[in-house]
Amino acid sequence: PMYAVGSAPPAVWVSILRRTLAAREDEWRLLPRVLTRELSERQLVNLGVSGVDAETAVLVLSDLNDDALRELVFTAEERDTLLRDIGDTGLLPRLPIHVTTDGRVVSIDHSAYLATGDLPLPSALDEDAVLIQPHTDPALRLIQEGFIRPLTVDAALDALLTRSAKLDTPPPWGQIADLLDQGGPNALPEALVDRLKQTPWLPTTGAHPVAPQRVIQLPRLDPLLRHDEISSANWEDTRLPRDLDRPLLDHPAYPKIKDLFPDVGTAVSMLAEALATSPRFLLGSISIGDAAD
Repeated sequence: PMYAVGSAPPAVWVSILRRTLAAREDEWRLLPRVLTRELSERQLVNLGVSGVDAETAVLVLSDLNDDALRELVFTAEERDTLLRDIGDTGLLPRLPIHVTTDGRVVSIDHSAYLATGDLPLPSALDEDAVLIQPHTDPALRLIQEGFIRPLTVDAALDALLTRSAKLDTPPPWGQIADLLDQGGPNALPEALVDRLKQTPWLPTTGAHPVAPQRVIQLPRLDPLLRHDEISSANWEDTRLPRDLDRPLLDHPAYPKIKDLFPDVGTAVSMLAEALATSPRFLLGSISIGDAAD
């Protein structure tokens, strides 16, 4: 189709449409006013010529693939206009109109988060995620919140665990602890808490991290567990609090991290199972003898 610049078109939409058509090498389809001013609106319709407005521009933008959309460069006014007037949450994320906290202009994908408060993007996610700057206009920020997930403590924790599972590497315990210091397990979704419990991320004095659910914490048996004869050195994946790295024990979030440890009943069963692997704690065979004796 052809597009006509009318007598009083919204200049910003003319500019947006011109950029979009140029990306398709179809800029010639935008007819200047000098060519159309002698034609009536009915004549333009009969010739298949459309006017320039938001709806027209959105239709043309929607026809571009993601690669072509990413190449578009809009002015700040155009970005705000698109965000305000499109009303299509399927198209909005695809447009390069979203400004990151470090000043880049990007489109939105699964790696984008809307900045919230003072929560920074964990450094481990620097290469995998982008943080979008919330708009200063409350109305436009409300639109952003409709399709950009906010960076919250649970979102950051989920991203860290997902990244580590994908790379098959231990999650960065310090960044997880820093996040838990702000929220704590009790404020997190149950499914995320289960992942934190089952994932080996707590640093130990040994070579490998341990999952919180494999740490035996029994305060009433603490004197016994501190005994030199009780060692987790030969336990497959179970550890005692004393086996955890000192920086973790000293971290302000450690009291909250302990909420991820097993409950007392489970911990007692784990301890019995672990001690059963040590000959020092086995009674050995017992001969009952004949019943007649």
